[in-house]
Amino acid sequence: MAPSPQKRTNYRATTSTATRRKQSAKQDLLQQPPKTSSPTKLKPAQKLQPSNSNNNNSKPHPSALSKVRQIRDNVEASRSRLSLINEDIQRKRKDLSKKRKELRETQRRLDKAVEEGDVEKGVLDKELVKLIEAEKELERLEIEEERGEGDGAVEEAQQEEKDNMEEVEEEMELIDLT
Repeated sequence: MAPSPQKRTNYRATTSTATRRKQSAKQDLLQQPPKTSSPTKLKPAQKLQPSNSNNNNSKPHPSALSKVRQIRDNVEASRSRLSLINEDIQRKRKDLSKKRKELRETQRRLDKAVEEGDVEKGVLDKELVKLIEAEKELERLEIEEERGEGDGAVEEAQQEEKDNMEEVEEEMELIDLT
């Protein structure tokens, strides 16, 4: 009876990049020889005393720290850009709401004046011009809102912030391993 073939798994498909990096860093650390001095050079009294010196392996590399700081600065800049974009969107929505209200008020006044019949030709023309201009402005603002002007920038800033946070996490994991 022939043995059943074992199912092969794709190593890359089953582990994340961060996990693979951790595992390779651990393997590198395990393959390095221990960094201890030879016991023949130490005096017997020194062997019994615990070492109070700082372990240089526990300190992260300065370039890694600067990279983490740079990534954090990028995250902070992304957040500030995102808040500015959100403020701009809120301002545009308020403007749009204000324009709609003005348009409804102008339309109501015109309708009322026409019903009562006490509108002169010049006044009616001026009000119609204002109404047409307001309608054009309202239409332009509505198109901008539908297109989501600024929304793409919001999504882009959010994605950039997410990417930067992932980089920070990976760098911190690598620093922890060293």
